[in-house]
Amino acid sequence: MKVPIAKKSVDTAILIISDLHVGAGPLDDCDDELEAQLVSFIEGVCTRAYPVELIINGDFLDFAQAPPWRGRELESVSALGIPLCFTEEQSVAKLRAIVKEHISIFAGLTNFLAANSQNRLVINPGNHDADFFWPRVRAVFLKSVLGKGRADPEQVLFNLAQVYKPDFGNTWIEHGNNYDPANQFRIDEYDPIGGSHLGRSLYWDQAKPPILTDRTGVKRLYECLGTRFMIEFLNSLDAHYPFVDNVKPFKRFLQIFGASAFVSGFGPLKATLAVWRMLRYISGNAVTDPTGLLETERTEKDPAAVLLVEKIKMLSDEERFAFHQTLRDRQFNLERSALTYLQDPEMSVPLLTFLSENLDLLDAFPQDNSSYLSQENSAPDGYLTLSKRFAVDETQELIRAAQSIIRENKVEAVIMGHTHEPVRDPELAYFNTGSWTRNYDFKDRKLTSWEILKPGSQKYFPYELNYVELSDPAEPRMETYAREEIN
Repeated sequence: MKVPIAKKSVDTAILIISDLHVGAGPLDDCDDELEAQLVSFIEGVCTRAYPVELIINGDFLDFAQAPPWRGRELESVSALGIPLCFTEEQSVAKLRAIVKEHISIFAGLTNFLAANSQNRLVINPGNHDADFFWPRVRAVFLKSVLGKGRADPEQVLFNLAQVYKPDFGNTWIEHGNNYDPANQFRIDEYDPIGGSHLGRSLYWDQAKPPILTDRTGVKRLYECLGTRFMIEFLNSLDAHYPFVDNVKPFKRFLQIFGASAFVSGFGPLKATLAVWRMLRYISGNAVTDPTGLLETERTEKDPAAVLLVEKIKMLSDEERFAFHQTLRDRQFNLERSALTYLQDPEMSVPLLTFLSENLDLLDAFPQDNSSYLSQENSAPDGYLTLSKRFAVDETQELIRAAQSIIRENKVEAVIMGHTHEPVRDPELAYFNTGSWTRNYDFKDRKLTSWEILKPGSQKYFPYELNYVELSDPAEPRMETYAREEIN
């Protein structure tokens, strides 16, 4: 049910939304219905009889999943081995693709700025749109929202700092990703003379932007762990299962969907190999069995290898020969049979890695589309669950950060996003707007299937579109603009 934007007789108002994840191409989370809701929201803001400051508090645009979204040219490292991703040219290409696919959103922002010369748009970058630190990205974005002179460039502010504080009230606004270990932009620094470790510094402002030079002398964005997940394997899995990145927070995805992929009959083979690679990366050890991150009584064999052996044995001789030939055609150096590789703990790693990077090769195997998942508390014997030592709760991390901010900085309220989980805590004076994307509904769902992550499963992924309003005097309140109910 849609809730109309409240109108008050005030001199000005501040509205905060976040995590729109407007993208382009097959990985775009902003579908037609969500786009229409956002445009409607902006149109409502345009009718207000007083100036409005609209703050998009991080992850407005999803550069990580906009084309080009795969390819080795998207990643590099610095001379010190620091992971890097997009060049300025690549980020601009991604932005142009987004603008082309969502013209109505950018037209709506143009109308918002033109509706009142005192209206203001504030862009707080998040981990998915740190690309706003590139000057050319900001220039192209400005051109896209100014509408050929209909608005003044001074009406748009790119807040290239960790925190944004409005002109009135004592409110602390930031995306929140820098409190999440997987998505923070903190980089190890070393003494250039002695080489001693100087600690970790936050690269998130104009003086120290998240931009470094790679080994070839090309400037690139710093690649946080979360972005690396997206580029290296989650994007490829998302192409097969479009809702795989809509299960938030990430910890929950691993607990329910990720771990289940290793149990025969619970998850499709593509999911098994993709999650295997994810856990292997998280473990930080390329040759050790990634099940070190999982808890089960059956850890003597790599479960991904065991499942793949089962699938290969189901193939006919002709199908098995064709599979081996396809591996060779794709330049995998297959000197022995795939079964021989998979039954050797050391030899299995290169083959599993290759297949996890080329998921389409798994189409050679019969797919079990009836695979079901089970939550941890109702799991069958031997079911793999995520080890508690990796179960970081992003929502609680941000709540703890808000408590520290309020205590140490004497602010009246803290507003964040990032986790996609809305939080209303007036007593603490902390608000999290959640997201303007679809999210999996966990209520009363003890059993589910990997099939719901495929196209056409919107009914399992409702949306709740929230915004925080600050009016003078600054008394934050969080409202729901629109909500989609599940039957």
